[in-house]
Amino acid sequence: MPTSLLAVLGGALVGVATLISETHFGEIPNAFLDSIAVWLIASFVVGAAARTRTHAMTVGLIACLAEVAGYYVAAAARGVPGSPHEIAYWTACAFPGGLTFGLAGRFYREGGGLKGVLGAIALPVAFAVEGLYTYAYVEHRDQAGAAWVLIALLLAYAFFVALPPFTTRNAPRMNGWTRQK
Repeated sequence: MPTSLLAVLGGALVGVATLISETHFGEIPNAFLDSIAVWLIASFVVGAAARTRTHAMTVGLIACLAEVAGYYVAAAARGVPGSPHEIAYWTACAFPGGLTFGLAGRFYREGGGLKGVLGAIALPVAFAVEGLYTYAYVEHRDQAGAAWVLIALLLAYAFFVALPPFTTRNAPRMNGWTRQK
């Protein structure tokens, strides 16, 4: 499947799933789908599948824009359209998020060195920051905040220990340091 099509379909699916979760699920499942960090996963994944860094940024942006479009088209179909200001705000947010996390996915795929490390820490950092903010500042969402921090730790473990490209063959090499198995 072409990466651009994957970005559109995956993004729209995340947007629609978020809208559905807002009315049908409890705190943590709803918070999971209604999360900025979760919305950035699609951009990261399609960025990792992209052919070049420029393509990764482009499909990352497409995924985020499709998430916004999927959410607000589904909301309008349910008779609850978003305000123009709200749609403009989230569309504007899609640009830095999509471009950055699309590129992070590509950097992770390339592996090794500082760029590979930056790509690998992008999603764990997004989950950790959102989790800490949610835990500290959002009322009645402390369980979700704690869950996000746990997800951040699990993602960091997965990216650096369990998943390629940071296996022993492609371990990051920075200032003579190499991760040993």
